[in-house]
Amino acid sequence: MSVNSANAVYDIKIEDLLQTKRLPDGDKIELRHDGKNGIDAQKIQINLIVTADDWWKGVLLFTRAGNNTYVPITEVQQENGKAFGFVTRDDLKHKDLVLSKAKGFSSHTNMYHIEDAEDFFTEGQSFTFIWTQA
Repeated sequence: MSVNSANAVYDIKIEDLLQTKRLPDGDKIELRHDGKNGIDAQKIQINLIVTADDWWKGVLLFTRAGNNTYVPITEVQQENGKAFGFVTRDDLKHKDLVLSKAKGFSSHTNMYHIEDAEDFFTEGQSFTFIWTQA
């Protein structure tokens, strides 16, 4: 884990999420591979489940220009909330996958850039981020 990604406070690796390590800001986020589940062969389904609290959480896709331009993939703002969205392999090749959360005064903060997302996520598959502690 390192600091100072252009689009997030910290850079993390998929392994940090698969092992459900405590992340630098104290979060615990688990990543699960759910398999095919009838997903379009050209898309990757990204699910978000939040059990930690009722503050906003999101999975965002940022341009690499570092100008804070992004597209939300999925967002949740309730405890035990669930949501999903889709990305493509091309998205992950050219953009940064970032896990974000609301912090003090409810300001949305881009916390974790997943450095190796392009190498892990595969088309036609579903993956779930479970945010268990914030």
